Amino acid sequence: MAELKAIMVQWAEDKCIEQFLSEAEKDVASLDERQKVNIMERQTLRYTVQSLVIIFNIFVER
Repeated sequence: MAELKAIMVQWAEDKCIEQFLSEAEKDVASLDERQKVNIMERQTLRYTVQSLVIIFNIFVER
């Protein structure tokens, strides 16, 4: 019974993620080209900062 409950909980979480991604996809489809470029630029900056933080943490740990 516990295994079935765990499966049901995981399925519910998966459905929530699926719905979020579906809505995000619809939102992106409604953007104009400039808005899409702005989002991509922000994402690139975010990934760059995250990478720098990881590299910094590696060097600090040494």
